[in-house]
Amino acid sequence: MEELTKVVTELHSYGLKQHTIVKMVKDIFASVDNAEVKISPKSVKKTIR
Repeated sequence: MEELTKVVTELHSYGLKQHTIVKMVKDIFASVDNAEVKISPKSVKKTIR
């Protein structure tokens, strides 16, 4: 959750409204819940780096 907080803070600094950020986060979590293959946080970190 710490990473999520950092991302939300960064998005807010770009001028995005809180409502928009909340919708984006909800959409991301819904997509992960509906994915056939569950994504682990460790694999996401490896992909990003």
